[in-house]
Amino acid sequence: MGVAAPQYGKDLPPRDAAQAAQWIENELIVPIHYCDSQDPSKFATTVKILTPWMEVKTMQPGEELIISLIKQGARTTFILQNS
Repeated sequence: MGVAAPQYGKDLPPRDAAQAAQWIENELIVPIHYCDSQDPSKFATTVKILTPWMEVKTMQPGEELIISLIKQGARTTFILQNS
């Protein structure tokens, strides 16, 4: 038997996702891929343990989040909508 290929496109368990967020070192994380309703809160709790300076914004269905970034004098605006 050969070695199993990595599975891409799968949701990470909350602890693995929190570890990935820690490696990326973003200031804001918005979890949008999860299998059940408990995963976002488990993820947020684990992120706060691993990286207490990182903000986690979990969104409810229909909620919108507007993020504006200014980098090198240019503004970029993102609108995230949880449908």
